[in-house]
Amino acid sequence: MRAVAVLVAVLVVAGGVAAQPASGVRGVAPHDAARFVAPAGDATARFSCDGGATRIAFDAINDDFCDCADGTDEPGTSACPNGKFYCQQVGFKPKVVPSSNVHDGVCDCCDGADERGGGRVACADKCDEEGREWREEQERLLRVAREGLALKREYVEAGRAAKAARAASVAQKQSELEAAEAAQLAAADAVRVEEAAEEAERDAAVAAVAGDTYAALGIDAMDAEALRALLVSHVRATNTSHELVSTLRERAAAAAAAAAGG
Repeated sequence: MRAVAVLVAVLVVAGGVAAQPASGVRGVAPHDAARFVAPAGDATARFSCDGGATRIAFDAINDDFCDCADGTDEPGTSACPNGKFYCQQVGFKPKVVPSSNVHDGVCDCCDGADERGGGRVACADKCDEEGREWREEQERLLRVAREGLALKREYVEAGRAAKAARAASVAQKQSELEAAEAAQLAAADAVRVEEAAEEAERDAAVAAVAGDTYAALGIDAMDAEALRALLVSHVRATNTSHELVSTLRERAAAAAAAAAGG
């Protein structure tokens, strides 16, 4: 946006400056003209240069002799090597060239002002043509800048839309992940409950079978002495499992405790 504004400002300023009237003093810009003109009715007035260190008569300006070290007294001649010549260039934009270019046979100003009045060549005024070409080029650059700005805005909007879409996608996937994790936890809880129920069912079945076995063998009705005798007899007769032995021992201990308590 700043580049577009600068180009517009350049086009406006270029047209306005080129339309300023000539200063009346050869090689001097209109905004400096008053400095080169003697005040009316003041015969003692002098032109000041070199930061005020040098003062010369106004008629010594552009006399083809360099009086001032800063070269300001000869803007319209090539007498001072460091002087500056102002090209008015109506129809185009003004410019400043070294005053050493004045009357050197080369047309530096598009209006030919640097070679006018004693120059070795007659320069055609090409300011309208060059100004038109320059303005057309600046207008082309302005169009390019505006098109680039519009394209940049499109890219920015597209980027914002893509960013928003990515954010929405991430949020959706996060929600799906959280739901999946919750479902996994629920399933794990259900499995634990089911396994606990199955284990309780197995324990109940084992207890029921053991109870039936004990009842069938008459173990529940035996006293401690009878249980010990059965245990010893069974161990001797068979290679019984530790589980059954432990059970018989527990029963015998319980019976003995009951007898002692009675």
